[in-house]
Amino acid sequence: MGETKNIDGLIASQTKEKAELLAIGTEIESSATSIVVAFVDLAESTQMKQPAVWLGFVFQFIQQVDQLATVAEGTVVKRIGDELMVTFNDVQASERFVDSLIAEPVLQTYRYKIALDYGSAYPLRFKENLPDDPYGPMVDRCARIAKYAGAGMVICTGEYRNQLGNPAAYLSMGSFALRGFRNPEELFARWLVKVDSEEYLKPLLGAMNEEASRIQGYRVVGRKLTTEFVREFGAGRVRPFLARELLNIPKLPYSPREFADVVRRAVNVEEKEHEFIGYFVEWEGTFESFTRDKSGIDLTLEVGTPFPVILVLPLSNLEIVKALQKGQRLRARGVIHNIVFRIIWLNYVDLEIAAESSRA
Repeated sequence: MGETKNIDGLIASQTKEKAELLAIGTEIESSATSIVVAFVDLAESTQMKQPAVWLGFVFQFIQQVDQLATVAEGTVVKRIGDELMVTFNDVQASERFVDSLIAEPVLQTYRYKIALDYGSAYPLRFKENLPDDPYGPMVDRCARIAKYAGAGMVICTGEYRNQLGNPAAYLSMGSFALRGFRNPEELFARWLVKVDSEEYLKPLLGAMNEEASRIQGYRVVGRKLTTEFVREFGAGRVRPFLARELLNIPKLPYSPREFADVVRRAVNVEEKEHEFIGYFVEWEGTFESFTRDKSGIDLTLEVGTPFPVILVLPLSNLEIVKALQKGQRLRARGVIHNIVFRIIWLNYVDLEIAAESSRA
């Protein structure tokens, strides 16, 4: 028999290396710092036809945002076409940055949007002359929510809003499914452009309330609409349909039956359902029934699948809903707000009576 090789030394080396790797892993974990990440994106700039005009337009925007970020003690990490990625040490600095963008006269001629998030990130530096480039789930989440922002809007997560001393400026826009994240994320919005809500909505509200005043009497009180009713997104569970226009919401490319098939074939049904929260749909079905409480109306719509669709409507729609007959065909446009056991709730709903010849 040959001489047996002793491996005590190899085992000792392996144990030492494991301990060293564990120590390195612990050090990497401890390197995470809490920061604010902002993506500032110029909207519709690629629609310009002349390269010289487009380049000058984008250059001025990038330069101005860069300067204001520096003044607010932010770090411009990178520029990606007409978009900037900026980091801040705290939300106070990022809010100063947003305020400065709103106040800057040069930027009032631009259409742009901002996504904000707060959380832990790991700083990497690929070259000595470059700023720290943050990596981690929070950074990915911020990039995901950016697609839901429309021009003239700041959109943020609940984690960011919770850090604010006065979070009232950011109003809830509902929950949305983000690719790569298991649970829907509630998003909040603030506007970059100051709008006189009363003046903007005055013609619409005036016309509707004029009609309401004509039917007031001993037994009937006309419905009065206010600016607060149209623009108040934070109170209650019902969202006006007009609010949906403020978001860049993707449309679901499935009919109700196709959607039911996609969910049914999924390995993890619950996880698959959550992927579709936040999508805009246009579906037809028949009126089944409705219930109401002090906050709104739940209308059940049969869409040709084993499970119904629930339309969440404001109480101002009560007289319309009460006039519906069972089996009457309706067309609903809205946003998937929640899915539980394959029952779909739509919010931000626009409802109309469909032609009898239409099909779901």
